[in-house]
Amino acid sequence: MKIGIIGDTHFGAGFNLGRTDPVTQMNSRLIDFVNTFNGIIDEFVKRGVKLVAITGDIYDARYPTPVQLNVFSKCIQRAVQSNMKVVMVVGNHDQQRTNATTTVDIYNVLDLDKIVAFPNMDVYTIDDGGKQAHLIMMPYRDRRMVTGANTNNEAIDKIRAEVKKLTAGLKGPKIAIGHFMIDKAITGETSEVFSISELVLPLDIFSGFDAVLMGHVHRHDILSKTPLIMYVGSMEKITFGEKSHAKATVVIDTDDMTKTEIIKTKVRNLFEMDFDYTQVEKEYKHQITEQIISDIEKFDIKNSINKSISRLSVKVKENDLYYVNHDRLKEYIINKKVSYLSPIQTSTVNTRKLRSRDITETVDSKTAMASFIKNLSETENFKKKLLKFANSIIEEVEGK
Repeated sequence: MKIGIIGDTHFGAGFNLGRTDPVTQMNSRLIDFVNTFNGIIDEFVKRGVKLVAITGDIYDARYPTPVQLNVFSKCIQRAVQSNMKVVMVVGNHDQQRTNATTTVDIYNVLDLDKIVAFPNMDVYTIDDGGKQAHLIMMPYRDRRMVTGANTNNEAIDKIRAEVKKLTAGLKGPKIAIGHFMIDKAITGETSEVFSISELVLPLDIFSGFDAVLMGHVHRHDILSKTPLIMYVGSMEKITFGEKSHAKATVVIDTDDMTKTEIIKTKVRNLFEMDFDYTQVEKEYKHQITEQIISDIEKFDIKNSINKSISRLSVKVKENDLYYVNHDRLKEYIINKKVSYLSPIQTSTVNTRKLRSRDITETVDSKTAMASFIKNLSETENFKKKLLKFANSIIEEVEGK
């Protein structure tokens, strides 16, 4: 049987990077997430996937809105209508801190035949024509959530014992679907770099497993090919911090675990255009807006911002700031047919704080002062007076 694995879906995330759609009245990012999920299901259909497993963090908020609940339900209904079953583990974003309820409990309460959520560790066994495979469902836990554990190591030992108990005597492929950190993953560091109660599972917990597919970390990463140990990565690009992430889903064939397929997911691009105009000697003034536009054009030729979510950040000298035409820049970028443009960010550097390349340790005090005053934006008459006073002070201090 073919199993399709989707990473953390985070429905409801990234609304600050979207706008209200005039037709549906939904945030455009929520529509993006729906389209991405449905596109993945289409890919699964092409490949004959019969079971969809989601690695947790179904919703971004612990109290999702009715709209978010509705659109996700329609997404998994579409998978079911395509003759697939859907299983999901609970992520940390799905757990409500004030009680034991999770955001996906409703699917278990309704006792749906083809949709199952796992708030607790358990085994989901697949029987395909007499051939069995076992999904070890591992919802998120930190030390505080593991009964009787006073330290992280004690909590990990208890999870290790629970995994061993669940897998005892199982025949057929064993596949972990979970929402945990794995030791030395991504950063190459161990648990000390994470929060005090975060559990980072050592790889020996998965000894004897045929595959391990984890959520929680948003960057897609393969830690081992044999056996397959992987962070699936989040389904979508959620923030600009993920702008360079390659998003993917995974298809595993339980009849032949060597036939794992990683499918690149089509998601909307997030682009940051960062331009710094403070490192050059000249001031642009009237030409600064056209210079920024020229650099946007170069960026667009290389990356194509069409249909993307883009952000423009510009750093200019203090005297150029007045001439930066935000409306002109916004109009130019929007005409590139971006999906959404974040507010343009402009920062400045005081020209008086910029060091002149003519001022070095070998230059005498008067020459250095003359060079500094020459680069000021004051009137020539004022600069002459300033230089005269400066030289008199230098002479008094240096005794010349």
